[in-house]
Amino acid sequence: VLRSLDRGHLDARGDGYLLVVRGNTAAGERILLANLAPTPVKAAVVAKERHRPVLVASDGRNELGDALEGHRAVILG
Repeated sequence: VLRSLDRGHLDARGDGYLLVVRGNTAAGERILLANLAPTPVKAAVVAKERHRPVLVASDGRNELGDALEGHRAVILG
């Protein structure tokens, strides 16, 4: 999400402890979700985007539930 796009093609927002970065690449939209808290974060954006495939996850798991676990980051396709 971050390495292949310049800042003009990124949209970054904070929602409490949740960082959400959206970017468009030739392969389509990518979304980085990063939970900076030690506890799970349940946010509307997580529930809304959970249908997307997990391309990369900081813990190696390829699923996303209703909440993003503490200190976990995922890139969604």
